[in-house]
Amino acid sequence: MRGQCKQDFEKYILNEYYDDAGIYHVADGRYDFDNVFGNMSYFEHLPNSMQWGVIVDFFASKRMIIDTQPLNFDLFVPNVFTEDSVWNDMDELPELEARAAAIEKATEIYNEKFADTK
Repeated sequence: MRGQCKQDFEKYILNEYYDDAGIYHVADGRYDFDNVFGNMSYFEHLPNSMQWGVIVDFFASKRMIIDTQPLNFDLFVPNVFTEDSVWNDMDELPELEARAAAIEKATEIYNEKFADTK
């Protein structure tokens, strides 16, 4: 992510997952961010699949859907849906590359369309 999208994503994480004391919240408990990872970002330590889920939730909160469509067990097509457009890269990519392509395109769309409305 880059630009306004990155700034808004960072605000989203702080607003959705941390309280004023810097305590990271999860559905079934609380974890003290500083005691677990020192001053490093908790998000960066999550497994890729969990990072993907948080990113999907962020874009959904902005009325954008990002996903990857499986073609088989090895190849996926990245997709981005907004209220007025659909983008899919018909390249057949390994799953992590397809996720990265969807995030990149969603970031581009966000920065072009949604960041201008602030």
